[in-house]
Amino acid sequence: MRKACVAAARVGICGRLPYNRRMARDRQLILNRYRPIGEAKAGGFGTVRVAWDTRIQRKVAIKCIELDEVDAARAALPGANAVAQRAPQHEPLPWEDDPVFNDADEAEGDATSVFDLVGDGPLVHSLAHVPGLDEARTAAMLSDASIVAVYDFEVQESTAYLIMEYVEGVTLTELLHRHADRLTLDVVAAVFASVSHALEVAHANQVLHLDIKPDNVLINHQGQVKVTDFGLATLADASGYGAAGGGTIGYMPLEQMRQENLDVRCDEWALASLTYEMLAGENPFLAPDLERAEAVIEDAELVLPSLCWDELDPAVDDVIFFALDPDREERYATVADFAEELEPFLGDPRRGVRELSVIVGHADDEEEEENRDRATCSVCAAPRAHHAAAAHGGGACGGRAGQRGGRVRGVRESAADQRI
Repeated sequence: MRKACVAAARVGICGRLPYNRRMARDRQLILNRYRPIGEAKAGGFGTVRVAWDTRIQRKVAIKCIELDEVDAARAALPGANAVAQRAPQHEPLPWEDDPVFNDADEAEGDATSVFDLVGDGPLVHSLAHVPGLDEARTAAMLSDASIVAVYDFEVQESTAYLIMEYVEGVTLTELLHRHADRLTLDVVAAVFASVSHALEVAHANQVLHLDIKPDNVLINHQGQVKVTDFGLATLADASGYGAAGGGTIGYMPLEQMRQENLDVRCDEWALASLTYEMLAGENPFLAPDLERAEAVIEDAELVLPSLCWDELDPAVDDVIFFALDPDREERYATVADFAEELEPFLGDPRRGVRELSVIVGHADDEEEEENRDRATCSVCAAPRAHHAAAAHGGGACGGRAGQRGGRVRGVRESAADQRI
């Protein structure tokens, strides 16, 4: 009987061993559903982890945002997780802006899914301001192939979780730093077309992104370009203006630095700055602080983009500089107008997508090679790749000879990610 019971335990009839394993495995899940499969990386206002959705069987990216006591209390309020309501057709009365008043009837139980509460009316912000929730609400409004999708938003204890589409590939920052020599006008056209289209979709929904920069442009293995991180996004009011909430030096215009009311021309300037960087190979608007950033924009001496490309028509310079004008009243009225003027000077975006798919695939191969190079020998702690050149003598490592000649990749350092 004892042997039979042991055998039964092994196949799970007694249930104790498999149950314990299942409990240990479930403790590793995020929100009892998502299994982490990648290291955490820094993202806007939190860390981002790659995880496996055990329910739908797909990879997702999860932005994890630690809440302070005040935000955690807000998240627990009735209606704090609501996402949708009818946009008022008049100036809201004081109590109409109160999320608890508006959403108390809708928020029953502990449901925190954004999509459980999305109705037919246009989405608008409540005043709950739980970190990550505004981003979820904003991105939930925007369904487009050029925008990274947001699937859900949940709060558990003192952490908010934003569940997003996982894009396997590289950022535009990585592309520009590591593969600048492979950039063509077709590639520039592909990136510009997707980012400008994403902004047009956002602006059509009265959403201002306010943080367009290479770090927030993702490129997948198919060469598709997607805009992400609506963490600073805001909704424009009936007059087309929204409030400033931050930004990144080098990619925000004067009006955003000065915290004036913003409109679509703010995103247009950021797109023009990003495009100039692709064409000229540098961002001339970088500065260590806001004061000097303003001075750089007002007194910038820019290289003509057409001088950087043999095949680029000099007429493109006026288009770029028009969109980069410090005075927004002198810029194009919309991103669509800017795109209409610029795209004829660039290459073929469809060819650019194909080229990007090759570049991104090549980038993955290089990353694997660098990971192998970084792996160290357990004996001498030198990179294993160096042992191929410095042979082990008599079973001993090559010592100092094995440590010389390390492969160093040149990367342009900048203050592009000085986010405020």
